[in-house]
Amino acid sequence: MKAKITICLMISFITLSCGQQKKNSIEGAWNLVYDLKVSADTIEWEFPKDFPGGSELKIWSKGYVLYYGHWKMDSAVIDGGGGGPYKKLNGNIFEESIQYFSVPSVVGSHVRMLLEIKNDTLVQTYPVDENGQIDKSNYREQKRVRLD
Repeated sequence: MKAKITICLMISFITLSCGQQKKNSIEGAWNLVYDLKVSADTIEWEFPKDFPGGSELKIWSKGYVLYYGHWKMDSAVIDGGGGGPYKKLNGNIFEESIQYFSVPSVVGSHVRMLLEIKNDTLVQTYPVDENGQIDKSNYREQKRVRLD
C-alpha cells in the first residue's frame, strides 16, 4: 500500500512539475484605468478625469510591447499608439525602445520605467534613473488592469 501511495505521489509531482512554465508576469494584455502626468511640480492632466471616453490597451509579449489608444478631450479625438522592444534591466526596472509611435519625433527614443504588479493591477512609472528613482516633479504614472 505504501508503495502505491509513493508511486501516485511521484506521478502527481512529475505531472505538475512538467506543466506549462509560468509566463513573465507582465506578459499579456492590460487596459489603462488611470494615467497621471506631472510637469514642473504641477498636474498637467489625469485620465479618466480630463479624457472622458478615452481608452488604451497595452500588450507585452516576450521582449516586445505594443499599445494603442483612443482619446477624447472636449471636441478633439486623438488616436495613437506605438511599440517596440523592451527589456528588463534590474529588478522591476525596465526599458522600452520606441520603434513605432504616432508622433515621429519620438521614434528611436528609450524610456526607463518601474513596473510593479499587485494582483491584477500593473503600475508603470516613468521616467526613472538607472537606480529606479523617480523625479517627483516630472513623471507619468499609469495604472493598468490585466485583461487576460
